[in-house]
Order: sequence, then C-alpha cells, then structure tokens
Amino acid sequence: AAPFLFALLAFLQLSVFVRGEFNDSNARWFLFGTDTVYHDAIVHRWVQQWWDRDPGTIPLWMPELHGGLPTLGAFLWTPLAPPAWPLLAMDYPEGQRLGWMLALFIAGCGGYLLARALKIRPEFALISGVGWMLAGHLVTLIHAGHFQKVMALSWLPWAAAGAVMATAPHCAAMRWRGVAIGTLGIGMTLLCGHPQVTYMALGLVGLWTLWQLLFRRAVRVHFARHLAITAVIAAAGMCLGGAQLISGLEMSSMSNRAGGVGIEEAVETSYPPGELAELFIPRVKGSNVRGDTYTGDWGERIVSDYAGKLLLLLALCAALVRRIRRLAAWFWFVTATLSLVVGVGRYTPAYELLYRFLPGLSSFRSPGTFMAVACLSFPVLAAFGMEGIHYRLRSAITTPRSARLRLSTQAVAIVLLLVASVDLMTANRHFLIAEQWDRFAAYLAPNPAELALMESGRIVEYYDEARPLSLRPILYGAATPLGYHPITFPRPDAMEPDPQLPPNAQAPNRLVIREGRIVETNLTPEAAFASLATTESDASARRDWRKRFPNERVLGVPEPPGVLTVRERILSGWEVSSADQTLVTTASQPNMPLLHRIELPGDSDSVTWRYRPPAWRVGLWLTVLGALFAAGAGAGSISTSRRRSARSRRSNPT
Repeated sequence: AAPFLFALLAFLQLSVFVRGEFNDSNARWFLFGTDTVYHDAIVHRWVQQWWDRDPGTIPLWMPELHGGLPTLGAFLWTPLAPPAWPLLAMDYPEGQRLGWMLALFIAGCGGYLLARALKIRPEFALISGVGWMLAGHLVTLIHAGHFQKVMALSWLPWAAAGAVMATAPHCAAMRWRGVAIGTLGIGMTLLCGHPQVTYMALGLVGLWTLWQLLFRRAVRVHFARHLAITAVIAAAGMCLGGAQLISGLEMSSMSNRAGGVGIEEAVETSYPPGELAELFIPRVKGSNVRGDTYTGDWGERIVSDYAGKLLLLLALCAALVRRIRRLAAWFWFVTATLSLVVGVGRYTPAYELLYRFLPGLSSFRSPGTFMAVACLSFPVLAAFGMEGIHYRLRSAITTPRSARLRLSTQAVAIVLLLVASVDLMTANRHFLIAEQWDRFAAYLAPNPAELALMESGRIVEYYDEARPLSLRPILYGAATPLGYHPITFPRPDAMEPDPQLPPNAQAPNRLVIREGRIVETNLTPEAAFASLATTESDASARRDWRKRFPNERVLGVPEPPGVLTVRERILSGWEVSSADQTLVTTASQPNMPLLHRIELPGDSDSVTWRYRPPAWRVGLWLTVLGALFAAGAGAGSISTSRRRSARSRRSNPT
C-alpha cells in the first residue's frame, strides 16, 4: 500500500494543494519557479529543438552561454536522472509536473525504506516516508525552480537505508541488499546533478558506519568487513554516477570552483538561528512569495523548511519514551543536531573549522542546504516515537487485549498520518503557484527584435534589460553573456585588444533588447562571449555556417585564408579538421582565452568542429558498470535469501 499512498500524496500536493487558476478552458499549466522560467524550461526546450533537428544525439555542448559550456559538465542538463525522463518523452508543461511528482514519489519510498531498514513497523514507517516527501525543505524548492536539487534530495534516504542494511551483523542477504540500495542512492544523487547532496549522502553513510562501529559490539567484531562494505558502497555509487561525475570533474578543474569557494561566499546563505522556529511554525517571518511580506534576515526567502508540528512532537517522543531502540534513534538525534549546526553557517564558529579541515566542504557555498539532513531525521524520529508509544502502551496492558491494542494503534497511526499530511501540504501550498502555459509560451515566443536577428543570419549576443539573467536568447541562436549559472568558466576581467585581429573580431555587435526594440552597441573583448567566427581576409565568412549543431559545426570558407579566428572556448574534446586533415587551434593571446586561431591548409574550403569529450565516454562506461554492479548485488541478495530459506525448510520442515 505504501507506493500507492505516496503516489496519491504526490499528486494531491502538486495539483489540489497548489495556488492558481484551474479551469477547463485552459487545462495546460505549469508549476512556476524562478529558475524554471529563466533556466530549466529554456534549457529543456533548447535540447528538444536540437533533438528535433538531430534525433538521437545528446547535445553535450551549449555554445551560446559564457562562450561555450559543456551541458553535463556544468550540470545544465541531467538526462540520466529518472525524474527527468518525463521531460524527454512529453511536452514541457505535462512533463514538468510529472517530473516533480516522480521526485516526490521517490522521496516517499526512500523515507519508508529507511524506516523499514531501521526495523520500524510498516504502519509507523509510513510516517517517515510521508514526512520526508512532504517536508517543506523538499517541496518548496519547486518555487525556487531547483529541479536538480529536488531530484537529488529524493534519493538521499536511499543512500542512508543502504548503509543501515549493509551493517546488518548476521544477515548476508541484507548486506547484499544494502550494497545495492546504497549504490543506487549515491549514484542517483550524482546523476541528478547536485554534488552537494552527494556529499551529504556520503557523509550519512560514513557516519552511520562509524556510529555502529563505536556502539555495537556485533559490528565491531567484524570491523574490517564493515569498513570495506562502506567503501564499496561509496565507490560503486560514484561509479554509477560517473556520467555526471567525470564530466563535472573535467569542467571543475577549469571553472570558478577549481580551488573551492572563499569563506565569504561559502557562508553567504547561512541559516539565521532566529528563523529555525520555521521548522515548527510555517513562514514564521513571512516570505518573498506573492501575497506575503518577509521580515527576516535572508536576502530572499522563497522556500520553507517547515517540518510539521505533529511530526516534531512525535520526534520528541522518541527521546522521552524508553521502550525504543535507543541506539539507532539517538543516531538521528545527533545527525539532526550536526545538520542544524552546519546549516547556520557563519553564525557559529564550527562551520569555519569544518570549512578549513573537512575535505571537500570548501567546494560548496550554501550551508542552508545541509538542513536537509535534519529535515530527513525528524520524520525518522517521528516513526521511532510512534512505535515507542505503541510498545509502551502494550507493555502496560494485559496480554489478551494486545491484539485489539495493535489494531487501535494502527488506526491512530493512520489518523495521525492523515493529519500530518494535510498539515504539511497546506503549509507548502503557499509556495506552489500554478501559471498558465499560454503566458509562458508567449514569453518564450520571439519578439520583433529576435525575428530580425534570425533573418539577418548574424550570430551575436544580447540580453533583455528587463530579464538579464534569462537564458532565453539561446532559443534563437544568440549568445547570452549574463545567463546565470553557479558553475562557470572564469571570465577574464580585462583583455587587451589584439592589433592583428580585424575590428569586427574584437568588438562584435551586442544587441540590447529594450521594449522589443534593438539597440546596437559594441562590446569590449572581455564581454565578447559570442559564437562568432571571422577570417582575417574575409569577414563575411562568419555567415557561411553549413551546419551548426551543438556537437558538430561546419563553417564554409569561400576564399581559404591562412588563419581562421574563432570567438569561442575550445576545450579538451573538440576535434578540428579540414579536408580530412586534423587542424591545430591555439589561443590568440594568453590573456584572451575566447579568441582562437586555426591554421588552414591551402585546399580547405570548410572547417569542421566535433565535440567528443573523453570524459563523457569514460563516465558513461562507468555508469554502465555501476548499474551492473548494483543489479548484481540485488540479485545476490535474492539468491542468498532463497538459499537461506531452503536451508531453514530442510532443517525444520514443520
């Protein structure tokens, strides 16, 4: 019954408990999100455009953003994440809603699985699944438009459940099952494109193993085996996420995250301690969402971390009721406390110490994201608390009434489950806004300025003054220098002009859209993130693009010059050739990384670029190997369980 319950709640949360106008005359709508309208929806429509033109090809390169970015390496697009598959198979508004629902469904199943791995009874484990899938920290990210983060967080309890199962001291089948589920959980957080959630998943797995080794003698006896199992889960999970991991590592070495982020940027989105009351009181200081006013210390508050009054009270019962498995419950109390300490970031000296000494933490910039671990711990503790109350009552009542008591407790658990679900969905509703798709489609439609741009055949860069952070220009073949993305290549602050280059190569046209009209200005080279190509002898060659796909471009050269200058980043993985000859591309000047010169032989009438990054091929093979390993571990669990059952029947046939 659990999967049906989670599917129903995901549907209700993202349909009935949504603010907006729904009527038969306009049935197409989408869940509004700030990043959705500026980035996610545009990137998915951009991908769909290229798929329509070049079916079956995965666009690995986006030439229009920041002088060229790898789509997977920059985590712009995550095609291997299961919640993203509806976006590939359906029209955007329907695919978007189904993708969000699928992410919440996976989160609910993971929360339930984690509670069952902790040996909590099924009727109480439902509380854990529902509390996590409807937690404000997860659901309200929809308004922020953080699709990849929601997808990754939905797999977080799967990684924790795998670690719990893998440390089962006397059950080989359970250990195999834990390895399979833990690998799946860690790998999927990577394939969903949010390494910070992967970092949290690895931390949970490591902390649980350490906790078991410290406090459980049966686990400590097999110290080496459990450490090896934990290492295998981590390594296999990273292998499963290899398609994103290797591509991301390739880019990060050349990006603004290469040396980590500074301490000032790292603590920028720390959680104000006074607003931790929002865990218990929804919107304790308001929000920046429509119809509300924010009075807190965040610069912007468009999400919520409300965990539910009832669930927090039940979590408190886990500490007060004695007849529970206190060792496992106290682990989640400790984990929640650590999460809250890390989440407040700059408001405590502990974060700076962790930033300096904990490996990998300096790569992330949002301490508030680590609050997700606390928001996962509370529903698990609520399940412990409900089960503790049940056993406490059963011990106080005579045996003949225990069966009736069990039914009564199950009925109470279902009632509490419904009350908690309605409470969470009602609180989340404030942040879930439905917009008519027609309005968004009209926003994406080309305006007169863009029609003139496309008719001219000129590849230039521009931005809309009203929406400078939008990636919208990429839908019309233009580059956008200001499209926001947190992981980018370093943009040079100052680049001197090259006297050997023609003027149009140094200052391409920049189109500023103001009220639908074009204002032409000139860009200095430091802002010239355009996909332009010029030749020293014939500037008109920039218009002769015979093929211009993300992974492959062919530029015709009417009168072959000696040198072709290209204004685009050329990274490892690009192959440049002409007339079956491999060409060499070099930077024009060390301080001008966007300008590259290509030496052309005399018989060249075209130049071909092909983007075939080794990181994608290696990563894809690693993902396949990780998936085979996880499937093999799952099969090993089933086989071991069957052999154990067969031996049990032979030894005790009655």
